[in-house]
Amino acid sequence: MLASRPGLAALALAFPLLVSGTSLAQQTPVVPADGAPPPPTPAATSTTIPAATEPAKAAARSDGSPKVSLQAAVQRALVANTNTQLALIEVQRSEALLKQVKSSYMPLLTGNATYTHLDSDRVQAGTVLVAQNQLGANLLLTVPIFTPKAWLATRRAEDSVDVARASVEDIRRQIAVAVGRAFLAVIAQRRIIEGAEQARDTAKSHLDFARARLGGGVGNRLDEVRAQQELAVAESQLQNAQIGLVKAREALTVLLSSDEPVDASDDVSLGDSAAPSFEEARTKRLDLRLLDQRVQTSERALHDDWADYSPTLFGLAQPFYQTPPTATLPRFGWQVQLALSIPIFDGGLRTGQSAERKAIAAAAKENVQGAVRQVRSEIRVAQETVSRAESAAVAARDAARLAQTSVELASVAYKGGASTNLEVIDAERRARDASVAAAVADDAVRQAKFDQLVAAGRFP
Repeated sequence: MLASRPGLAALALAFPLLVSGTSLAQQTPVVPADGAPPPPTPAATSTTIPAATEPAKAAARSDGSPKVSLQAAVQRALVANTNTQLALIEVQRSEALLKQVKSSYMPLLTGNATYTHLDSDRVQAGTVLVAQNQLGANLLLTVPIFTPKAWLATRRAEDSVDVARASVEDIRRQIAVAVGRAFLAVIAQRRIIEGAEQARDTAKSHLDFARARLGGGVGNRLDEVRAQQELAVAESQLQNAQIGLVKAREALTVLLSSDEPVDASDDVSLGDSAAPSFEEARTKRLDLRLLDQRVQTSERALHDDWADYSPTLFGLAQPFYQTPPTATLPRFGWQVQLALSIPIFDGGLRTGQSAERKAIAAAAKENVQGAVRQVRSEIRVAQETVSRAESAAVAARDAARLAQTSVELASVAYKGGASTNLEVIDAERRARDASVAAAVADDAVRQAKFDQLVAAGRFP
């Protein structure tokens, strides 16, 4: 019969242990004749959870770190973040390169001087042809007259500056998104800690009641050990949640480029929650603007191939001074020149440059198409996720509320002797899991709404 009923078989196996524990708990303590206190019961000598967790609990709630709002955190990161500073430095570098390119079609003035000392005069028929000491000086002015290649290189450099500035805005967008996610992660971790603290407090109350029953002679050692185990599990999960909070805070601190820890405030305002459209995202998203800018730049560079085949014309003017003068060089004089250069054969250089520009333009267009597909997908996912995450959060909060009610009912039944502490422990575990699930569900709603703002280009 017992073999056919697993529940009865398990009860039969557990009955001797329960009886043994009950008999030990119900043993009457021996009181010495001199009135000394009785020896400690097994509950008094059992291992307990250290009370050092209370300072950790207070530290998790407030560790002295300054709290910032989401808007303040984003503005601070946009100014101080290392990636932003590097992007601004890249803009400065692009502007410096633009100045260098512009100098290629600006007039160039150089000065030259030469002093020559020979071992002796060069004399022929009593006439000094070359003096032993000679000094010559001149100024050379070079004026680019027709240099289309340099002109178009300047325009490409200007485009590079525009792309660098657009990159700064996109990097700021990425930093703002990262700050928003880190900010919400801190809030979510704080909610998880609140649930873990509630579970730890419930387990502590259950352990105190089990000890009181054991001390009163109506409980058993097994119930106390189970309650101790449940408290240890709750305490472990609380400590892990606090570690997660520390890591989330430090991630936010790094994004804000702060030397001291920064905490997130409890107030979160995500702004407009209306459903996004692709047309809105196409005009507002900074990453799409950057990709469009790169397409325009690459197409202009491709259309400027003709400059590689065009001639260049320079004008040169050179006043000079020579002492002593010679038969061919007077003491003072000047000369002007026009220099025309026509590229005829370059070994395939211009053909290779044209092919490279075509490849760059094709890659830029493909990047835009891929980004557009990604944005459309993000918008669809964001709309669906917000709706389902809100429904899931409502269900998770109901589950947490019902699980807490189950703990209360199980505790009442246990205190009234209508059930064992197994039901209480099981209810506590379910309540702990439901509390964490509710915190995660609430965070999922915030993250979904945040993703919706990002997908639409409304953030930052």
